[in-house]
Amino acid sequence: MSFINFQKAYFCTINFINNKKMKKIFMFVAIATIFVTTQVNAQNFKYGIKGGANFATFGGKDTHKDTKFGTAWNVGLVGEYFFNEKMAIQPELLFSHQGAKVSDVKHKLNYVTLPIMFKYNIYKGLNLQAGPQIGYLIAAKEGDEDVKSKMNKVDFAINLGVGYRFTNNIFMDLRHNFGVSKLDKDGDAYIFNRVLQLSVGYLF
Repeated sequence: MSFINFQKAYFCTINFINNKKMKKIFMFVAIATIFVTTQVNAQNFKYGIKGGANFATFGGKDTHKDTKFGTAWNVGLVGEYFFNEKMAIQPELLFSHQGAKVSDVKHKLNYVTLPIMFKYNIYKGLNLQAGPQIGYLIAAKEGDEDVKSKMNKVDFAINLGVGYRFTNNIFMDLRHNFGVSKLDKDGDAYIFNRVLQLSVGYLF
């Protein structure tokens, strides 16, 4: 496949994910996961807290060439339910500070996010993770200017990552967040969130 054909296929996929039907599917998955984790056997369910660093930037074909990573943070609540010794689901509710630095201007985006991570243990405490994420924008600034009204309030993303359980209570996650919702509410620019998250957590 040529690069041009690959690029066309990629952006067709992005448009498909951004349509209303797909957004309803994301919402259904989130609500269903919350329902399941509140009905499960308490012996298999744990909850806790987590927090860490965000290394955030923008991506997409219309991203400015002088876009750089910015360092921010994330913090929030986490749950974990084991279906068996290999497979688990990990819903989270996080405050995530994101954005980028574009031509020396800081773009600051604050989200409340709901990641739903499906985990598979591959060796002792090491696990692979993947899942959808829904984010709600609560603040947005470009330099000192408030630009929240120009931005999409809902941000859908796909998370891929790895995790490690040090003890029964302490864990670490490293994941890459690929935004699939365009940031600009009214424009046609293909610019998306890209976030590398490193966090540690404690399960009670």
